[in-house]
Amino acid sequence: MATHMRDLLSFLSWYLIITVVGLLTLPIVYRYFVNLRDRGYAFIRGIGLLLWGFIFWFLASLGIVQNNIGGQVFALIVICLFSGLILRKQGLQGIVTWMAANKKMIIATELVFLCAFALWAFIRSANPEIVGTEKPMELAFINSILASPGIPPHDPWLSGYAISYYYFGYVMVAMLIRLSGVLSGIGFNLAIALWFGLSAVGAYGIIYNLLSLGKRRRDRSLRGDLSLPLSGPLFLLIMANLEGVLEILHARSLFWKRLPDGSLVSSFWKWLDILDLSSPPAEPFSWFPTRYLPWWRASRVLQDYDLLNASREIIDEFPNFTFLLADLHPHLLATPFVLLGIMIALNLFHGKAKTGLSVWGIRFPLTWDELLFTGLCLGGLGFLNIWDFPFSVLLFSGVYLLKGVSSHKSRVSLFLDSALLFITILLAGFVMYLPYYLSFSSQAGGLIPSLLFFTRGAHFGVMFGSLLAPIMVFLFMEIRTSKSTRRFGQSLLFSCGLFLAAFILMIVAGWFGWMIPAARPWLEALFNSHGHSFLSVMLATIQRRMMAPGTWLTLLLITTGIHYLLRRKESKISAGDMSFPSRPDKARQPPEFILIVMAVGILLLSIPEFFYLRDLFGWRMNTIFKFYYHAWILLSISGAYALIRVFQQSRGWLGVSVKTGLMIILIASLVYAPVMLEIKSNHFGKMESRTLDGNRYFSDMYPDEAKAVAWLSTKPPGILAEAIGGSYTGYARVSTLTGYPTVLGWPGHEGQWRGGDEEMGTRAYDIEKLYSTNDWSTAESIIRQYAIRYIFIGNLERATYHVNDGKFIQHLPVVFDQGSVIILEVVPYD
Repeated sequence: MATHMRDLLSFLSWYLIITVVGLLTLPIVYRYFVNLRDRGYAFIRGIGLLLWGFIFWFLASLGIVQNNIGGQVFALIVICLFSGLILRKQGLQGIVTWMAANKKMIIATELVFLCAFALWAFIRSANPEIVGTEKPMELAFINSILASPGIPPHDPWLSGYAISYYYFGYVMVAMLIRLSGVLSGIGFNLAIALWFGLSAVGAYGIIYNLLSLGKRRRDRSLRGDLSLPLSGPLFLLIMANLEGVLEILHARSLFWKRLPDGSLVSSFWKWLDILDLSSPPAEPFSWFPTRYLPWWRASRVLQDYDLLNASREIIDEFPNFTFLLADLHPHLLATPFVLLGIMIALNLFHGKAKTGLSVWGIRFPLTWDELLFTGLCLGGLGFLNIWDFPFSVLLFSGVYLLKGVSSHKSRVSLFLDSALLFITILLAGFVMYLPYYLSFSSQAGGLIPSLLFFTRGAHFGVMFGSLLAPIMVFLFMEIRTSKSTRRFGQSLLFSCGLFLAAFILMIVAGWFGWMIPAARPWLEALFNSHGHSFLSVMLATIQRRMMAPGTWLTLLLITTGIHYLLRRKESKISAGDMSFPSRPDKARQPPEFILIVMAVGILLLSIPEFFYLRDLFGWRMNTIFKFYYHAWILLSISGAYALIRVFQQSRGWLGVSVKTGLMIILIASLVYAPVMLEIKSNHFGKMESRTLDGNRYFSDMYPDEAKAVAWLSTKPPGILAEAIGGSYTGYARVSTLTGYPTVLGWPGHEGQWRGGDEEMGTRAYDIEKLYSTNDWSTAESIIRQYAIRYIFIGNLERATYHVNDGKFIQHLPVVFDQGSVIILEVVPYD
């Protein structure tokens, strides 16, 4: 009962803090989102958290404030000053009047956030352990920020260095933990729930504005306005890919045939070729997946194959899986702010023509303060999850290009203006977060032509079929109202030319790489093509893509539909016309904004078919991960809106058939969430065992070490010596739980963050020698070299090294000794 009360109070404290931060930011949000019906209210908490985090981080980076609660309060005061200036200029009465007129919308928005936040906090309490996958890394960053004397925070797993990663999200989480006073293990799980709530209310707000702006009041009741936007969080956070329903069919042994010898074979599952599903199901068969970690496999639908058909693992996460997995990873932390990028673009789209600032001699429809606000919000994505930054700026620039179509400028001039706006926003975001980029290094090293690596149509359908089905139906319904087949043919030729040009560019880039002596061995190893000519690789590339054309044909058709609707002459640019027609045969205006959102989403799905980012993995794994996740966010918003439009416009027996088909796909995509949640949460366990403390498992399993960590956390920070081991293991647990820097934590991850192992040097060897050597002078030189203050000796150190603790005990004071754990402190050297 005491644990439950503590967790409840922790939840309420976070809800109170984030609500107060949002209300303090309301005047800023209300002023900026002047073109939207909800005035950006759905994002007051997200924007408030972003502004609060930015001001605190920026001032702390400059040394103006300290990395403590005082600095955080000062950042809140700065927000209050900005809001106060706006209220002084515009007055409070306008906001009060607007809130009174929109109280039902505000109540609905508040309920969406509270219910989503509370729901995921409850779910996390059934499976709160911060163990496995990359959770230890994320907790280490949070605790490091809390323990660091300044900004940038020290790297908890590489002493003497600052964090070289996207750590802005962890700054925000650490700020909430510090201000609320909760344990970091509780704060970790509350952060996952909070970000779920912020994402849900953000998706709700976007769909609400799409459906509300410009439509006639008599078209639908206000109640309908408030319920239909729930499709946003449903598509974004609850829907999954179709692997979940395939798991059930597989567990039940459907489409398997038993041979006389008792073995099972299946041409369907072999053709589908999804990891583990191609193997026969375990008996006895059931309607419930029983194999190990069935929920995990939905994030590994895609596979790449080299020339010898050896498979390469691909990560294809989507939001429901991400929040279920509950790694507090950058892509999760960026999710509500990617939605904010969509909202900012929507605000631009619905804005009236105006004369704004002049940049490089070009007038943009933004004032200087709007440019700074846009740069701050979109630039924050670079600090949260770097590739989301250019993707969101691309959407913003695309909307600007679309709005300019109604002007008298030439197409070339419009494209140049949009490109300059793209560069301007990128530069603004870069400059505003410059202290971060000065200390950041990346593993990315250019582009690699995909050649043999591409997404099979079957895998693509399983991954995105639930989102693309309503989008494709929506596009077809919009296209069929036009009688111009000539313009459709032109759009088809344009799309074919675009894809053909990308394919040729990929082949040419591959050929140039093959001709470079230094690059050829690397490419041969990558594609497993030793002893083969480039011609054979190229022919295999063409052959494989023609034999499995589902992906590029789907992308080609959708691109054609989007291009056709965007250039249709009778489709005038009418920013506010989002109304539903009363008759299905009446001429309709397609929502141009959604078409741009779709276009960027399809672009992100298309790029990895031709090129991917070079990194330490070598193949498309991380590129697909980054691009597909952002595309899912864009296409989930598009799919939710498309489904509403299809259901509104479909009539007759054909309309009933279309609705039935879409509902079947929708239900299939909703199977994953409840079934895998039941498995992942250990069948929800007993109520008395629930907790939000993700570190309680450590106290239960390692009581002596837990007490040692708790004791160490109360002492002055210093560099640790502890056992070094591989990624996704229990190594680096002391630095993770205290936030104090260790000499070296997970070497594999450090190499990924820094693009190599140069900074690590001989640390792993030195720490092994530190523990195992019998010579005190050798050990002392290592202690001096890394400025080690605390030496931790527990079961893991004894299992990893041949520990000679006698030399330590003889020369250093034992400051903690309980059970199998001792901690020694090094007396500072002169």
